[in-house]
Amino acid sequence: MMINSSGALELSSLRSVFQSLTNNARGIYLLLVKYQLKNGSNLTNYQGMAFKDLYTSCREAFLVSSDVALRAQLTEFLDHKLAKMKRSADGAENILLPIKNALLEKFLNEQN
Repeated sequence: MMINSSGALELSSLRSVFQSLTNNARGIYLLLVKYQLKNGSNLTNYQGMAFKDLYTSCREAFLVSSDVALRAQLTEFLDHKLAKMKRSADGAENILLPIKNALLEKFLNEQN
């Protein structure tokens, strides 16, 4: 119970999956983490990062060459439950991380 409430198990799982990813996939995930920490202070109203914005950021960082490549990388995150994809009211796809921001901050600090 204590492990679960502190998030240690969740953080350990995140670390394990993250280490198994390719360098580009790690870069994509870190972009999502940074975006959520910057914009998702209130997770109840947080819609996530728009797919088109993520794609633009990934192209600028030379992490993907096409939206198909980005979708393939996102499938890995979705399969491991590191991310969720939701549609907004206007039909846009948004990606959000179902992990508490405190744990994401700790994870990001470990990566730097």
